[in-house]
Formats: sequence, C-alpha cells, structure tokens
Amino acid sequence: MKKSSLIILFVTTLLFTQTATEKSATDSALKFMNDYAAFCDNDSNSLTDNEWVEKNSMLTKTFKQTHKKIIYDSERSEEGLGVDPIFDAQDYPDSGFVFHKIDDSGQYITLKGKDWPEFQVVVKVIMISKRWLVDGAGIVNIEPAKRAAR
Repeated sequence: MKKSSLIILFVTTLLFTQTATEKSATDSALKFMNDYAAFCDNDSNSLTDNEWVEKNSMLTKTFKQTHKKIIYDSERSEEGLGVDPIFDAQDYPDSGFVFHKIDDSGQYITLKGKDWPEFQVVVKVIMISKRWLVDGAGIVNIEPAKRAAR
C-alpha cells in the first residue's frame, strides 16, 4: 500500500513539475512578445529594433545574431523584407498576445492576438542555465514548417 502511494505521489509531482516548466516557458514567450509589441507601439523610442533586440536579456545570442543578419540582408536587398521578422507580418495585434498552444517538445509556443485571435506567431524557447530564453520568433530561427500559417 505504501509503495503504491509513493508511486502516485511521484507521478503527481512529476506531472506538476512538467506543467510548471511549460508555464514558465510560456510566460517567457508571452513576456517577450508583449514587450516587443509595446516597444513597437512607443513612437518616442530612441532605440532601433536591432538595438532593442541586442539589449534584451530574454534572447539567446543565436536569436540576436540571426535577427541582425535578417535586417542587414534586407537593407541591402532591392525588395527589402516586407515584414517585421519577429512578428512575421507587417502588422500585429494592438492589445498584445495570449497563449494558444505548445508543441510536444515544449519549445515551440504559438501565441495569438488578444483582440485578433486569427493572428498567430510562433516563439521558440530554450532552457539555458535554468532560465527560459527566446531563441526564435516569427521568421527568426523558426523553420518554415513550424511558423504560423499566413
């Protein structure tokens, strides 16, 4: 009897821990995207998008490098990029984002607009030094098959 109680307690604890981990990953994705939307809404900002990304402690080095390359390449292209690479769109929800779903790996989190639920964006998070960091969003480090449908 004691053995089965311990097993049930262990499994329950394990399930709770996984849920808490997913919530923490989701919280990191939401905070980043909502902070970025607020940055984009602030017309009096003295920082460029690249500077904001570079200074953001919620992002991996790989995210920052990839974002910088996307912007650099688009500035040298005749066509330009045509979208904000983090939103993977020209526009974004005015009221920010809420959680929509998470994939089986727990790394790819789909967010949707609070006031525009049809608008979705995928954010990739990874654990580094016991902290969830954003490693991808929109077209930055998100392979085409994992991106939100457009």
